[in-house]
Amino acid sequence: MQKILILALGTITVLVLGTIIFQYFMDTSQKDKNSGYTDLEDLGTVERPESEDPYTTLIPTDAGVIEIFDIRTLPEVTKPGEGFYHLRGEVGDPDAPFSLLYSEIDNSFSIAIENEPIALNHELASRYFSQLLQISDVDACKLNVYIGVPYSVNPDYQGRRFDLTFCKQP
Repeated sequence: MQKILILALGTITVLVLGTIIFQYFMDTSQKDKNSGYTDLEDLGTVERPESEDPYTTLIPTDAGVIEIFDIRTLPEVTKPGEGFYHLRGEVGDPDAPFSLLYSEIDNSFSIAIENEPIALNHELASRYFSQLLQISDVDACKLNVYIGVPYSVNPDYQGRRFDLTFCKQP
């Protein structure tokens, strides 16, 4: 029962985070007093190159364009808001120890470690991420990936940002 409660709280945390990000980027009803922009279109859009394979997508990065498996095509993926795609852990495993949120708005990924042990689940999530996207570890490290631990899972790790386990820190 406690595991289900922790799992539910972790999922809710990820969804709330996604909703907040969605509202932040999509709220066009109020003008940003600092920037003078009234609409996302005023800021311009990032041109996403077209992939010839309908099951892949091209992600522009500072290190060039990376072709990844397009997780938006998976039937298990839910869409919590415009431009956001949520995958609860591993495909077909509703009790997986992590979840993944993809934002096509800024081509970023968020991974939430949903339960203990943190180190093991961090490693599993990192490996699964590169395997799911069908890319090398080197290319995975070029993507904008945020990994965090919700407060409900472990308050000691709340607010800390982790990298994919195989990426070298500077």
